[in-house]
Amino acid sequence: MITREKGLSHLRDGQIIFGVFGKCCSNERRRLISASIGCALPADKNTYGYISEHDAYGQTAEEAGDYAEDLAASMQTDMEDFSKDRKDYKHDADRLGEGGNVVNGLRRSDFCAIARGVRL
Repeated sequence: MITREKGLSHLRDGQIIFGVFGKCCSNERRRLISASIGCALPADKNTYGYISEHDAYGQTAEEAGDYAEDLAASMQTDMEDFSKDRKDYKHDADRLGEGGNVVNGLRRSDFCAIARGVRL
């Protein structure tokens, strides 16, 4: 992830970009809601990665973030047509290396926001 300022410096007027938007709403008092963006980037810098969106009720930030990461990694592996079973790409803390959140050659990250519903 990069800062907004750095990202804007890479854009040109009229350029079309890909993005995702996560949103989750509730008017139920104290209902836990979450919206998360997941990212999976391959080790090969010449290959595009994937971003995903996940929103949920009752999931913690960690659960929603892990799901969004898994979804992005799953889309990435589908695109690359890996012969391995998709379950091999699920989030597994035991396989994370010291170099960061890297699983099977995919650098993964997420950004998640959670809140509790307020009844007006």
